[in-house]
Amino acid sequence: MPPEPEQHPIETRTQKIGTLLVNEGYVHASDIDTALEIQKQEACQAALPLGKLLVKKGLIRANQLQRLLAHTELRNHIGAYTVETGLLDPATLDTIIQHKSADIPLDEALLRQGVITRAHLRGFLERTLDDIRLGKLAVTLNLISESDLASAVRAKKLPRTIGEILCDLHLITPIDLNTVLSKYRKHLKLGRILIRQGAIDETVLATVLSAQKNRAEPIGKILLQEGLITETQLYEAISIQYNLPFKQYDRLIFSANQRDALTDIIGHDFARRFHVLPVSLDKNHLTVAISDPESIKVIRALRTKQIDLRIESTLITKKSFERLFRLIYMNPSPVPRLKPKQLTVDETQTAIADGAIVSIELLSHPDAQAEAVARLHSAYEKLAIARGLRAQPAELKLFSEFIRNHLQKICQIHHCDRVLFRIIAMKSGGAITAVPAGNPFHTVRESCHESLP
Repeated sequence: MPPEPEQHPIETRTQKIGTLLVNEGYVHASDIDTALEIQKQEACQAALPLGKLLVKKGLIRANQLQRLLAHTELRNHIGAYTVETGLLDPATLDTIIQHKSADIPLDEALLRQGVITRAHLRGFLERTLDDIRLGKLAVTLNLISESDLASAVRAKKLPRTIGEILCDLHLITPIDLNTVLSKYRKHLKLGRILIRQGAIDETVLATVLSAQKNRAEPIGKILLQEGLITETQLYEAISIQYNLPFKQYDRLIFSANQRDALTDIIGHDFARRFHVLPVSLDKNHLTVAISDPESIKVIRALRTKQIDLRIESTLITKKSFERLFRLIYMNPSPVPRLKPKQLTVDETQTAIADGAIVSIELLSHPDAQAEAVARLHSAYEKLAIARGLRAQPAELKLFSEFIRNHLQKICQIHHCDRVLFRIIAMKSGGAITAVPAGNPFHTVRESCHESLP
């Protein structure tokens, strides 16, 4: 049983986080100096226009930036610029657009008519350099990825904190950082993060803070209830506030073996009580999902007891938590898990020699199944009747339905396209086992084990 979380005292809020981390023994002073130098460099980069930042990060080259600025899709936005700056009224702009030649970009047409000057054009290009549309065009042209653009935009709006830099340098873990942030109440304010993300403005924040005095609810919950932010925006802000990666896990599937391994570490009652969910175990690397940042203290307690595991945490929505909880703890395995008698090596060799074990590999494609199912059915009938296990042959239609159902379930769970079925006909009874193709016979724990139909 995992331990119950320990409580930490609240102390002074006046010291900087770097000093606190040093005092708590997590890092050395030289580590803080390194992080501060990186933060200084990133602050300089954040002041750059988006286009130049993409070049600075090495995501695009300078000549690619020039081609982006010269692209017709961006150049034609100069029309809106002329209206916003009072150079043209909308009606006049529409007239110019209607009468210009289709092969002439709008900025060139405006220059020819003397509506704008080269100085106006330079001003437009400078603004375009920092326009998100430039980044989106770079994505469309496959110069950068969506994640590259998101990273650059975040670097401008939300430069990394000292704590985040230390985490990225693997000098501390997010759990270490949150331990100190919680102990000294140093977390960033959620409202300020949402403003820096562009999700709300100062007016909205002031209104909600005023309403909070009468409602006694968290600011995030009020914003969500009033429809002022989306659930994704809220959790993205919380992930920044607590330095936790925000995950969706929409398509996560667990095999029976995975469920067994995860629930052996964190049981049903503990997961429900403390709102922690084991979602992945790769060798000694355990990932635990939480929907409430307060559960970080539980993960910290787990780390002190599960010393052989490297435990990391991710943030998920409450809806995702409930869905995954049902998958891990409450739903029965999609594949039956009745365990047949485990054969010894001698028993296996004897059974094979007697023809008591038949292995037939089935493809998951329907067109390739009929003949294989018929062969499996024939082999079963011969073995079962010969050993007096069945007086009358099993109906092929029912047998085929039984096999196909398990074939589909195993392929879906294990992402395979072949399943190895084996018939075991012993004196004590008969059974069919099925494993994803390639698994050894003696490791059938996460496959289907059923009495013969």
